[in-house]
Amino acid sequence: MSCVPGSAGLPLIGDKSVEYYKDPVLFVENRIRQHGRIFLSRILSKPTVFVASHVGTQQLLNDCHESIDLGYKALMHKVYGDNILFSDGSEAADLRTILGDIFKKSETLQLEEKINQLVNKSLHSIISGEKLCAYKYFKKLTTELCLTLFLNLDFDKSKQLAEDICSLTTTHWHGIISVPLDVKIPFTHSTSTFSKALEAKEKLLEIIDQKLSQESQGFPNFMKEEFNDKKSAADHLLLLTSALIPKAFASLLTSFVLATSSHVKRDLQEAIDNPAMMDALLLEVQRMWPPFQGGRRLVRKDINICGYKIPKGHAVVYSSYAAHRDPNVFAEPNSFIPSRWLDRKVEDRRQLFCFGGGPRGCLGTQLILTILKSVCTSMISKFTWKVEPDQNISYKWMPVSRPRDDVQVIFKERLAVTFDTDTRS
Repeated sequence: MSCVPGSAGLPLIGDKSVEYYKDPVLFVENRIRQHGRIFLSRILSKPTVFVASHVGTQQLLNDCHESIDLGYKALMHKVYGDNILFSDGSEAADLRTILGDIFKKSETLQLEEKINQLVNKSLHSIISGEKLCAYKYFKKLTTELCLTLFLNLDFDKSKQLAEDICSLTTTHWHGIISVPLDVKIPFTHSTSTFSKALEAKEKLLEIIDQKLSQESQGFPNFMKEEFNDKKSAADHLLLLTSALIPKAFASLLTSFVLATSSHVKRDLQEAIDNPAMMDALLLEVQRMWPPFQGGRRLVRKDINICGYKIPKGHAVVYSSYAAHRDPNVFAEPNSFIPSRWLDRKVEDRRQLFCFGGGPRGCLGTQLILTILKSVCTSMISKFTWKVEPDQNISYKWMPVSRPRDDVQVIFKERLAVTFDTDTRS
């Protein structure tokens, strides 16, 4: 087996964490040109192999899962508590079984009907012809969706509680992207961002505990039934109701709107009449703009990726963004071509790593797709849209993929406008 090209450098002075987290796409692309799609660097003081090839990512997630652990515990455990993100081995398998049963039970809740109701209510609030920030709008919409589905929260009947939870989830989120120091500033009443996140976490857990005690149906009740202890149920509900999920939705939906703003009206209408076209649009958005750049793993037993030996003790970072744009798999990888998916088999969707992959892939993928299809189908039915000109629509990639600026979009009700066949919506 060959040695991985690149260099881990020396501890501290050779660490590239700042450069990577500043712009992970540019970091990876520069080194692909230097070393190829698998290369060595040093991130978070640990020798780290980057896997930016499609076949390498498939091997890592599918073939090497028994030799690697998830690499998030040191970064996020204090903020999220004990949940499936920080478990490995038999514990992870047991949790996947429990959560799989919970999502299976959720199929009896007629969630699609509830999702459509909430989506249509939110879209009704959009004022035709006025500008709005797409990302902020979708984050608000999907926050309400997640809190309604996972906590049985009624935003109309419990407005103050809903506002409190939304505020707490924002503060809690900031702990993920801050320096993990739980400190109070001397001689002041100020605390660090991380400390505030931990305080928000405890308040959120109090609310979740109340919901677990009070609710006799839906996700809170399923959590009580399937988990042996209330703490584990609460920690997993904290994960499901945190800002992490709405931000991922907002990322994908914003990318959908930006990518399709230049499409002719009839092309988008076809996505309503033809489910395969809607699938193709969403798959292509996921391919080009995955909400998270990839994932981190810790190697506990030597592994082989594309002929390269990655030794025990190293970290591995796979880049979904780079793997999705691997020219060995996707022709014209930097072009938005939804039709590339129309002739592919259903199993070809596994070529995407938007929600991870292999035995540790996201358990809620089907629910995610249901929500995405509901929002996009309803938007196309009700509106046409265009991006205001002369805006910076370049992306930043951390902590989620989204435009750098608050890109403004104008939605117009379909019945309020007419189009020539050559007019762009």
